[in-house]
Amino acid sequence: GDGGFAAIIDSNTQFNTSQNLSIYMTTNGWASSSSVSPSVGSDSVGFIAPITTSPDGTTLYAGSNYLYSMNVSTKVWTARLGNKKLTTGVLLYIAVAPTNTSRIYTAGSDGQVWMTNDKGATWTQINTGTTALPVHSVTSIAVHPTNPNQILVTLGGSNTSHVYLCSDTTAGATRTWTNVSGVAGSATGLPDIAHHTIVYDPDAPDTTWYTGS
Repeated sequence: GDGGFAAIIDSNTQFNTSQNLSIYMTTNGWASSSSVSPSVGSDSVGFIAPITTSPDGTTLYAGSNYLYSMNVSTKVWTARLGNKKLTTGVLLYIAVAPTNTSRIYTAGSDGQVWMTNDKGATWTQINTGTTALPVHSVTSIAVHPTNPNQILVTLGGSNTSHVYLCSDTTAGATRTWTNVSGVAGSATGLPDIAHHTIVYDPDAPDTTWYTGS
């Protein structure tokens, strides 16, 4: 089927996906594999739905319009973390902070971005603030490799800028989203087309980022 998200813990334990949140797991480097798809019931699920693992490799996360988690050792799922609907559409991306496994961010097709500090028990919506994100699908999130409070996001659609930085996601009502796309059409700006991925350069996260359209 159509390829989707993948997640790699080590050379043996890995996950891949196909349409509608079908998830497959191997523990022997794909010599064999088995289905570990969650039961999502009446949830809204993206055709290409997101997964990711925690930095310590103990947990797999999967997104419908809610967030699910699976214990990698037992393959037991916990459904609808916090019983919180995180988008009116479907989740497009999940990111876990590299230095804090309790901090998770989700991105919705309706422009909503949510954050949890306790692995999904409670949630805070963060696309709002003194300067809010434009209302476009949020296609990816990158968390700073040493600062769990700083994230970059990419936006889909057109007639907008497509890369935004939040330097402090915990700032509450004073939270600000800074457009870091440059001037569209200029030699140093990003074009006004959908962007789908962004990462920090691990060797120079404060000065160098990479984004893909």
